[in-house]
Amino acid sequence: MLLYQSPLHVFTEIGKGAFRSSSSILEILAKATPIITIGLGICVASSAGMTNLGGDGQFYIGAIASVIVGLYLNAPPIIVWLLAILVAILAGGAWGGIAGLLRSTLGTSEVIITIMMNYIALYLIGFLISNPLQAPGGIPQTKALADHLHFPKLMLGSRAHWGIIIVILLAAVVSFVMNKTVFGFKMTTIGKSPKAAEYGGIETKKLSTLSLFIAGAFAGLAGMIEVYGTYYRVLEGITSSFGFTAVMIAILANNKPLGVIVGSVLLSTLTVGVNAMQIEVDVPTSIVTVIQGVVVFSFLVMPAIRANVSGSLIARREAKLTE
Repeated sequence: MLLYQSPLHVFTEIGKGAFRSSSSILEILAKATPIITIGLGICVASSAGMTNLGGDGQFYIGAIASVIVGLYLNAPPIIVWLLAILVAILAGGAWGGIAGLLRSTLGTSEVIITIMMNYIALYLIGFLISNPLQAPGGIPQTKALADHLHFPKLMLGSRAHWGIIIVILLAAVVSFVMNKTVFGFKMTTIGKSPKAAEYGGIETKKLSTLSLFIAGAFAGLAGMIEVYGTYYRVLEGITSSFGFTAVMIAILANNKPLGVIVGSVLLSTLTVGVNAMQIEVDVPTSIVTVIQGVVVFSFLVMPAIRANVSGSLIARREAKLTE
Protein backbone atom coordinates (compact mmCIF):
# COMPACT_ATOMS: atom_id res chain seq x y z
CA MET A 1 0.00 0.00 0.00
CA LEU A 2 1.39 3.41 -0.95
CA LEU A 3 1.99 5.75 1.98
CA TYR A 4 2.33 8.96 -0.02
CA GLN A 5 0.91 10.31 -3.25
CA SER A 6 1.54 13.64 -4.89
CA PRO A 7 -1.58 15.87 -4.60
CA LEU A 8 -1.12 16.85 -8.24
CA HIS A 9 -1.11 13.20 -9.25
CA VAL A 10 -4.25 12.54 -7.19
CA PHE A 11 -6.16 15.42 -8.76
CA THR A 12 -4.98 14.36 -12.21
CA GLU A 13 -6.42 10.89 -11.65
CA ILE A 14 -9.68 12.39 -10.37
CA GLY A 15 -9.94 14.41 -13.59
CA LYS A 16 -9.15 11.39 -15.72
CA GLY A 17 -11.74 9.30 -13.89
CA ALA A 18 -14.44 11.95 -14.21
CA PHE A 19 -13.92 12.59 -17.93
CA ARG A 20 -12.66 9.23 -19.14
CA SER A 21 -15.79 8.56 -21.23
CA SER A 22 -19.15 9.98 -22.21
CA SER A 23 -20.86 7.69 -19.70
CA SER A 24 -18.84 9.13 -16.81
CA ILE A 25 -19.70 12.67 -17.93
CA LEU A 26 -23.38 11.76 -18.03
CA GLU A 27 -23.02 10.23 -14.56
CA ILE A 28 -21.83 13.62 -13.36
CA LEU A 29 -25.02 15.18 -14.72
CA ALA A 30 -27.12 12.46 -13.08
CA LYS A 31 -25.56 13.11 -9.68
CA ALA A 32 -25.81 16.88 -10.06
CA THR A 33 -29.50 16.96 -11.04
CA PRO A 34 -31.13 16.55 -7.58
CA ILE A 35 -28.54 18.79 -5.90
CA ILE A 36 -29.19 21.60 -8.39
CA THR A 37 -32.95 21.28 -7.96
CA ILE A 38 -32.84 21.49 -4.16
CA GLY A 39 -30.19 24.21 -4.33
CA LEU A 40 -32.44 26.45 -6.44
CA GLY A 41 -35.11 26.36 -3.75
CA ILE A 42 -32.53 27.13 -1.07
CA CYS A 43 -31.44 30.17 -3.08
CA VAL A 44 -34.98 31.56 -2.88
CA ALA A 45 -35.33 30.86 0.84
CA SER A 46 -31.89 32.23 1.69
CA SER A 47 -32.54 35.39 -0.30
CA ALA A 48 -35.48 36.00 2.04
CA GLY A 49 -33.31 35.33 5.09
CA MET A 50 -34.69 31.85 5.72
CA THR A 51 -32.55 28.75 6.31
CA ASN A 52 -33.88 25.47 4.95
CA LEU A 53 -32.09 22.41 6.33
CA GLY A 54 -35.03 20.13 5.61
CA GLY A 55 -34.26 19.34 1.98
CA ASP A 56 -33.87 15.62 2.59
CA GLY A 57 -37.23 15.29 4.29
CA GLN A 58 -38.97 17.37 1.65
CA PHE A 59 -37.25 15.27 -1.01
CA TYR A 60 -38.64 12.09 0.57
CA ILE A 61 -42.17 13.51 0.83
CA GLY A 62 -42.14 14.63 -2.80
CA ALA A 63 -40.75 11.28 -3.90
CA ILE A 64 -43.37 9.19 -2.10
CA ALA A 65 -46.23 11.45 -3.23
CA SER A 66 -45.12 11.28 -6.87
CA VAL A 67 -44.56 7.52 -6.88
CA ILE A 68 -48.09 6.97 -5.56
CA VAL A 69 -49.39 8.87 -8.58
CA GLY A 70 -47.34 6.71 -10.93
CA LEU A 71 -48.36 3.45 -9.29
CA TYR A 72 -52.08 4.05 -9.06
CA LEU A 73 -53.00 6.43 -11.90
CA ASN A 74 -53.72 4.72 -15.19
CA ALA A 75 -53.13 7.48 -17.74
CA PRO A 76 -50.75 8.44 -20.59
CA PRO A 77 -47.18 9.17 -19.43
CA ILE A 78 -47.39 12.92 -20.00
CA ILE A 79 -50.49 13.15 -17.77
CA VAL A 80 -48.85 11.05 -15.07
CA TRP A 81 -45.66 13.12 -15.20
CA LEU A 82 -47.47 16.44 -14.97
CA LEU A 83 -49.66 15.30 -12.11
CA ALA A 84 -46.71 13.70 -10.32
CA ILE A 85 -44.76 16.96 -10.64
CA LEU A 86 -47.69 18.94 -9.26
CA VAL A 87 -48.25 16.55 -6.35
CA ALA A 88 -44.53 16.45 -5.51
CA ILE A 89 -44.31 20.24 -5.53
CA LEU A 90 -47.35 20.62 -3.28
CA ALA A 91 -46.26 17.85 -0.90
CA GLY A 92 -42.69 19.08 -0.57
CA GLY A 93 -43.84 22.68 -0.36
CA ALA A 94 -46.33 21.91 2.38
CA TRP A 95 -43.63 20.05 4.33
CA GLY A 96 -41.32 23.05 4.08
CA GLY A 97 -44.12 25.54 4.61
CA ILE A 98 -44.84 24.10 8.06
CA ALA A 99 -41.54 25.50 9.30
CA GLY A 100 -42.29 28.87 7.70
CA LEU A 101 -45.76 28.98 9.23
CA LEU A 102 -44.43 28.17 12.70
CA ARG A 103 -41.73 30.80 12.28
CA SER A 104 -44.18 33.52 11.29
CA THR A 105 -46.85 32.68 13.88
CA LEU A 106 -44.95 31.38 16.90
CA GLY A 107 -41.47 32.72 16.30
CA THR A 108 -39.84 29.29 16.28
CA SER A 109 -36.50 28.67 14.60
CA GLU A 110 -36.92 27.37 11.06
CA VAL A 111 -33.48 25.79 11.36
CA ILE A 112 -34.54 23.49 14.19
CA ILE A 113 -37.97 22.79 12.73
CA THR A 114 -36.67 21.84 9.28
CA ILE A 115 -34.08 19.52 10.80
CA MET A 116 -36.70 17.83 12.97
CA MET A 117 -39.03 17.51 9.99
CA ASN A 118 -36.31 15.50 8.27
CA TYR A 119 -36.56 12.80 10.92
CA ILE A 120 -40.35 12.79 10.81
CA ALA A 121 -40.25 12.34 7.03
CA LEU A 122 -37.57 9.65 7.27
CA TYR A 123 -39.54 7.50 9.70
CA LEU A 124 -42.84 8.16 7.94
CA ILE A 125 -41.39 6.99 4.62
CA GLY A 126 -39.76 4.05 6.40
CA PHE A 127 -43.18 2.99 7.67
CA LEU A 128 -44.88 3.42 4.30
CA ILE A 129 -42.31 1.47 2.28
CA SER A 130 -42.18 -1.30 4.90
CA ASN A 131 -45.93 -1.70 5.30
CA PRO A 132 -48.76 -0.35 3.10
CA LEU A 133 -46.65 0.55 0.05
CA GLN A 134 -44.08 -2.22 0.29
CA ALA A 135 -43.35 -4.23 -2.83
CA PRO A 136 -43.53 -8.04 -2.65
CA GLY A 137 -40.33 -9.65 -1.44
CA GLY A 138 -39.87 -8.15 2.01
CA ILE A 139 -37.45 -5.41 0.93
CA PRO A 140 -38.33 -1.92 2.28
CA GLN A 141 -39.18 -0.25 -1.02
CA THR A 142 -42.22 0.55 -3.13
CA LYS A 143 -43.19 -1.22 -6.32
CA ALA A 144 -41.34 -0.10 -9.43
CA LEU A 145 -42.92 2.32 -11.86
CA ALA A 146 -43.98 0.94 -15.23
CA ASP A 147 -41.32 1.22 -17.92
CA HIS A 148 -43.30 3.69 -20.00
CA LEU A 149 -43.26 6.14 -17.07
CA HIS A 150 -39.47 6.35 -16.88
CA PHE A 151 -37.94 9.63 -18.01
CA PRO A 152 -36.08 9.18 -21.33
CA LYS A 153 -32.31 8.79 -20.98
CA LEU A 154 -29.83 11.18 -22.55
CA MET A 155 -27.92 8.10 -23.68
CA LEU A 156 -28.73 4.42 -23.41
CA GLY A 157 -26.84 2.72 -20.62
CA SER A 158 -26.41 5.91 -18.58
CA ARG A 159 -28.33 7.22 -15.57
CA ALA A 160 -28.59 10.77 -16.92
CA HIS A 161 -32.08 11.63 -18.13
CA TRP A 162 -34.08 14.53 -19.52
CA GLY A 163 -34.85 15.74 -16.01
CA ILE A 164 -31.62 17.76 -16.20
CA ILE A 165 -33.22 19.84 -18.97
CA ILE A 166 -36.14 20.65 -16.66
CA VAL A 167 -33.72 21.68 -13.93
CA ILE A 168 -31.70 23.99 -16.20
CA LEU A 169 -34.90 25.69 -17.38
CA LEU A 170 -35.95 26.13 -13.75
CA ALA A 171 -32.60 27.72 -12.96
CA ALA A 172 -33.20 30.29 -15.70
CA VAL A 173 -36.69 30.98 -14.32
CA VAL A 174 -35.41 31.40 -10.75
CA SER A 175 -32.64 33.73 -11.92
CA PHE A 176 -35.13 35.87 -13.85
CA VAL A 177 -37.69 36.01 -11.03
CA MET A 178 -35.18 36.87 -8.32
CA ASN A 179 -33.37 39.52 -10.36
CA LYS A 180 -36.00 41.03 -12.65
CA THR A 181 -39.35 40.94 -10.83
CA VAL A 182 -41.02 42.75 -7.94
CA PHE A 183 -41.42 39.44 -6.15
CA GLY A 184 -37.67 38.84 -6.26
CA PHE A 185 -37.00 42.38 -5.08
CA LYS A 186 -39.29 41.90 -2.10
CA MET A 187 -37.66 38.60 -1.19
CA THR A 188 -34.18 40.10 -1.38
CA THR A 189 -35.24 43.13 0.65
CA ILE A 190 -36.61 40.91 3.40
CA GLY A 191 -33.34 39.00 3.50
CA LYS A 192 -31.21 42.14 3.71
CA SER A 193 -33.34 44.16 6.12
CA PRO A 194 -36.59 42.66 7.48
CA LYS A 195 -37.44 45.81 9.46
CA ALA A 196 -36.97 48.08 6.46
CA ALA A 197 -39.04 45.71 4.32
CA GLU A 198 -41.87 45.71 6.86
CA TYR A 199 -41.70 49.49 7.15
CA GLY A 200 -41.97 49.68 3.36
CA GLY A 201 -45.22 47.72 3.41
CA ILE A 202 -43.84 44.31 2.42
CA GLU A 203 -45.64 41.41 4.08
CA THR A 204 -42.52 39.90 5.60
CA LYS A 205 -44.17 37.04 7.50
CA LYS A 206 -46.23 35.92 4.52
CA LEU A 207 -43.32 36.02 2.09
CA SER A 208 -40.95 34.35 4.55
CA THR A 209 -43.39 31.48 4.88
CA LEU A 210 -43.78 31.39 1.10
CA SER A 211 -40.00 31.24 0.64
CA LEU A 212 -39.80 28.06 2.71
CA PHE A 213 -42.76 26.65 0.81
CA ILE A 214 -40.87 27.31 -2.44
CA ALA A 215 -37.72 25.70 -1.04
CA GLY A 216 -39.73 22.63 -0.05
CA ALA A 217 -41.43 22.58 -3.43
CA PHE A 218 -38.09 22.42 -5.24
CA ALA A 219 -36.90 19.65 -2.93
CA GLY A 220 -40.13 17.72 -3.51
CA LEU A 221 -39.68 18.16 -7.25
CA ALA A 222 -36.14 16.80 -6.90
CA GLY A 223 -37.63 13.70 -5.30
CA MET A 224 -40.02 13.24 -8.19
CA ILE A 225 -37.29 13.70 -10.80
CA GLU A 226 -34.98 11.25 -9.05
CA VAL A 227 -37.71 8.62 -8.76
CA TYR A 228 -38.95 8.90 -12.34
CA GLY A 229 -35.50 9.35 -13.84
CA THR A 230 -33.14 7.15 -11.82
CA TYR A 231 -34.56 4.76 -9.21
CA TYR A 232 -38.16 4.24 -10.46
CA ARG A 233 -39.25 3.54 -6.89
CA VAL A 234 -38.81 4.91 -3.36
CA LEU A 235 -36.36 3.12 -1.08
CA GLU A 236 -34.37 3.93 2.02
CA GLY A 237 -31.29 6.08 1.51
CA ILE A 238 -32.46 7.51 -1.79
CA THR A 239 -31.43 11.08 -0.87
CA SER A 240 -27.71 10.54 -0.12
CA SER A 241 -27.89 13.77 1.99
CA PHE A 242 -28.80 15.85 -1.05
CA GLY A 243 -30.39 18.48 1.19
CA PHE A 244 -27.31 19.34 3.22
CA THR A 245 -25.08 19.15 0.15
CA ALA A 246 -27.37 21.62 -1.63
CA VAL A 247 -27.13 24.01 1.34
CA MET A 248 -23.36 23.93 1.08
CA ILE A 249 -23.49 24.55 -2.66
CA ALA A 250 -25.95 27.45 -2.28
CA ILE A 251 -23.68 29.08 0.31
CA LEU A 252 -20.66 28.77 -1.95
CA ALA A 253 -22.70 30.09 -4.90
CA ASN A 254 -23.89 33.11 -2.88
CA ASN A 255 -27.47 32.08 -3.72
CA LYS A 256 -26.94 32.49 -7.46
CA PRO A 257 -28.67 29.86 -9.67
CA LEU A 258 -25.77 29.72 -12.13
CA GLY A 259 -23.38 29.26 -9.25
CA VAL A 260 -25.52 26.42 -7.93
CA ILE A 261 -25.28 24.65 -11.29
CA VAL A 262 -21.51 25.11 -11.49
CA GLY A 263 -20.95 24.08 -7.87
CA SER A 264 -23.16 21.00 -8.15
CA VAL A 265 -21.40 19.87 -11.33
CA LEU A 266 -17.96 20.38 -9.76
CA LEU A 267 -18.93 18.44 -6.65
CA SER A 268 -20.40 15.64 -8.75
CA THR A 269 -17.22 15.60 -10.82
CA LEU A 270 -15.21 15.00 -7.65
CA THR A 271 -17.57 12.22 -6.59
CA VAL A 272 -17.41 10.43 -9.94
CA GLY A 273 -13.69 10.93 -10.45
CA VAL A 274 -12.64 9.82 -7.00
CA ASN A 275 -13.86 6.26 -7.58
CA ALA A 276 -11.41 5.79 -10.44
CA MET A 277 -8.73 7.64 -8.47
CA GLN A 278 -9.00 5.18 -5.58
CA ILE A 279 -8.19 2.29 -7.91
CA GLU A 280 -5.25 4.02 -9.59
CA VAL A 281 -3.44 5.62 -6.63
CA ASP A 282 -4.86 3.76 -3.62
CA VAL A 283 -6.24 6.88 -1.91
CA PRO A 284 -9.54 6.48 -0.01
CA THR A 285 -12.69 8.08 -1.39
CA SER A 286 -13.07 10.03 1.85
CA ILE A 287 -10.64 12.52 0.29
CA VAL A 288 -13.71 14.07 -1.38
CA THR A 289 -15.17 14.92 2.03
CA VAL A 290 -11.85 16.45 3.04
CA ILE A 291 -11.75 18.56 -0.12
CA GLN A 292 -15.35 19.69 0.43
CA GLY A 293 -14.53 20.72 3.99
CA VAL A 294 -11.45 22.67 2.93
CA VAL A 295 -13.36 24.46 0.17
CA VAL A 296 -16.27 25.44 2.44
CA PHE A 297 -13.90 26.50 5.21
CA SER A 298 -11.93 28.64 2.78
CA PHE A 299 -15.00 30.34 1.33
CA LEU A 300 -16.45 31.11 4.75
CA VAL A 301 -13.29 32.09 6.57
CA MET A 302 -11.17 33.85 3.93
CA PRO A 303 -13.53 36.85 3.51
CA ALA A 304 -13.33 37.48 7.26
CA ILE A 305 -9.54 37.14 7.20
CA ARG A 306 -9.28 39.55 4.27
CA ALA A 307 -11.56 42.02 6.06
CA ASN A 308 -9.51 41.84 9.26
CA VAL A 309 -6.22 42.23 7.38
CA SER A 310 -7.59 45.16 5.37
CA GLY A 311 -8.92 46.77 8.54
CA SER A 312 -5.55 46.40 10.26
CA LEU A 313 -3.70 47.90 7.29
CA ILE A 314 -6.09 50.84 7.13
CA ALA A 315 -5.77 51.41 10.88
CA ARG A 316 -1.98 51.41 10.67
CA ARG A 317 -2.05 53.80 7.72
CA GLU A 318 -4.35 56.19 9.59
CA ALA A 319 -2.15 55.95 12.69
CA LYS A 320 0.91 56.91 10.66
CA LEU A 321 -0.90 59.86 9.11
CA THR A 322 -1.90 61.19 12.53
CA GLU A 323 1.63 60.95 13.93
